[in-house]
Amino acid sequence: MKLICPKCGSKIGLDQAETSADFTALINLAAGFGKGWIWADEYMASFAPQAGWLKLKTKIRHLETLAVIWDAEQFNFQTRQYRTDKKRIIEAMVKVSNAHKQGLNSHNYLKKVLMDTAELEDAQGRTAQEETAREHSKRSGRPPTAADEENTGEPGLKKFLEEKGVNSLADLIPKGMDDEI
Repeated sequence: MKLICPKCGSKIGLDQAETSADFTALINLAAGFGKGWIWADEYMASFAPQAGWLKLKTKIRHLETLAVIWDAEQFNFQTRQYRTDKKRIIEAMVKVSNAHKQGLNSHNYLKKVLMDTAELEDAQGRTAQEETAREHSKRSGRPPTAADEENTGEPGLKKFLEEKGVNSLADLIPKGMDDEI
């Protein structure tokens, strides 16, 4: 079956129209990876069968799932969630590409490589480092800082100031002490 252009009358096959849409999807995915596209494209060679090329639709499907990891900078593996960054994802893609693996059918090998550098998150979405900082500030008895608030996502400093009924930590300094300084 052929499609006919209403303006110029040229004919195009359905398979050609579908291929055009696939290449458009590939270009959009490439744009989403930005500078990381070079390594993502090279990593896709790991999905090719032992002898042959990776089909365009298969490549798009694998790139779409990789784009989820790329955009979120996190991934799930064996019911655990890990946080990473784009630099580490690129390093993992390069490592997988250099291993010359062929015939992969999922990103599990990439995830295993990423697990060496990724940070495991708990149920609240905090990494071990953030949880340690939060526990340390609780044990030390010092008031939470804005940095603690940014790291843990909890309203530590704001809550502390509200409990004390002040607007800033400076309001907690007794009157007359600034004369001694």
